[in-house]
Amino acid sequence: MEKYYIGWDVGAWHCKKGSKSKDAFAILDKDRNLIGNLWETNGGTDLKSIILKTVKEEKDKAQRTSIFIKEIFHLCGIKNFEINEDDFFCIAIDTPLGWTTSFRELLTMWSSESYKELILEEMGSKNDNPLLTRETEQRFGNPLSVIQDQIGSQSTKAMYLLSLLKPHKINTGVWKTKYPNLLIIETYPAPCMRSLAFIEHMKSIDLKADTISSPDKFDALVCANLAWCFENPPSENPKSVQIDTPSPKNDPAEGWIFAPKENILDSKFGISYSKLIDTKSLNELLSEIQIAIVLSAIEKDKKKKKKDIRFTSQLEVVTGWASRNNNLFQSFPTDYGISRSARFKRLSELIGEVESAKSEAKNKPQRKKLQKKQDDFKKKQSELTIFNEKLNNYLNRGQ
Repeated sequence: MEKYYIGWDVGAWHCKKGSKSKDAFAILDKDRNLIGNLWETNGGTDLKSIILKTVKEEKDKAQRTSIFIKEIFHLCGIKNFEINEDDFFCIAIDTPLGWTTSFRELLTMWSSESYKELILEEMGSKNDNPLLTRETEQRFGNPLSVIQDQIGSQSTKAMYLLSLLKPHKINTGVWKTKYPNLLIIETYPAPCMRSLAFIEHMKSIDLKADTISSPDKFDALVCANLAWCFENPPSENPKSVQIDTPSPKNDPAEGWIFAPKENILDSKFGISYSKLIDTKSLNELLSEIQIAIVLSAIEKDKKKKKKDIRFTSQLEVVTGWASRNNNLFQSFPTDYGISRSARFKRLSELIGEVESAKSEAKNKPQRKKLQKKQDDFKKKQSELTIFNEKLNNYLNRGQ
């Protein structure tokens, strides 16, 4: 039995050579060795050809999943790939595999003329709008919306192709085909790259001689690693990273974005990692992303005047990681515009500030109670003074 973990960064329906939107695939084996090569749309081949070839398999629809998998392996340079009966595959896909319940209700209501009033609560932002943002997306601060942010093309393409395989939903956000044994899940590389632990975990992927030459290939590799972590939880493999799973309260129809569970930084701490990609080795790129996150946090800390508990706790995660991995900063040659001595001085300052803020946060409720008692005492004292004055005036007037 062999296990394979596939990452698919989904491009738009009509990807062309030189376009910004591209499909990309990455395949890892059970030991997280890269199988074949990283692949992305190159102008000659795109996913439309795979979709059309899959659709034409009308004689034996049970073979559609096999064709889909074999075509992915073929694109990644593995010719004549054969699937054994007990082989296992898990594919993590970077595109929405569900739309908001409110939006689907709106479409049904409008098309059937069965008008009813959709009750929408107060919407302070896109993230709070149930027509635009799924519940699973709200965990990530400022996610892309399939409706608002022009990723509907990618979403419909993936859902159409996967529907040809006729998978069965076995859990919220998890689909499975009978044969070959294929699990299908949705993920989102951006929040994965805000987890310093997940980034560190990716360093042990063996790319052999391959390098990261494009953002799409990198995102596909992130998806493949997420698929591996999903199927190999820390309870079974201590070297893995825990993946967040849906609760019974989540709407199954909206799906679920699988991402690292612990210490995902808010989107405000994220960096545009695609700008760091330039035919680098994987370890070099991942180290640069980690350093950029830490230095970005330093800059945000300098600029932020009011630091709430959430910001402080997030900063604590970053500085704590940096203090445990200071060898990375010492050995890495890139300066990023900050001298090494200044960098470490600021890091130590931040760590001290975080500890001070934690202590202050603990004592804050007690100080509030004390301040309230003092304010109440002053108020009563002031009322007593006024009463005495009035009483004296009254007594003096009677004389």
